[in-house]
Amino acid sequence: MAAQRDPGPGFVSDVQAAVDGCVVDGQQWPDDIRPLAVQVVAALMEAGLPVYSRQNGGAATGVQLALHGVGHNVRLMVLWRQHPRAESGMPGDPWRTQQDALHHALRTILLARGFRLHDDENTAAPVVAGAGPS
Repeated sequence: MAAQRDPGPGFVSDVQAAVDGCVVDGQQWPDDIRPLAVQVVAALMEAGLPVYSRQNGGAATGVQLALHGVGHNVRLMVLWRQHPRAESGMPGDPWRTQQDALHHALRTILLARGFRLHDDENTAAPVVAGAGPS
């Protein structure tokens, strides 16, 4: 695994803001999940992916995070949010095919970055179980 560069304070604050802006429905991060969310968003931003932001002026498309599971079994689901035009104006099959391809790409990037993924037959979106060994 290649040595990681020091991203600097500007990148760190960008990641923190992105984590707060990309959670589905403005959910609050549990204290034990937030550090993983920060790691995931940082890795995906370093890979050059946009992060969705529900705040004014933010990206209309990109990575979005959601809490997945209940109780002590809560994990982090990584979603791809397509452009609103695709979500509202595209018939089901092409939209679903694009969504599946993007979730596959996210899965590949997360695995390459050392994250452990949880297989969940109920979703094509990657579900992060934790960070791998550094």
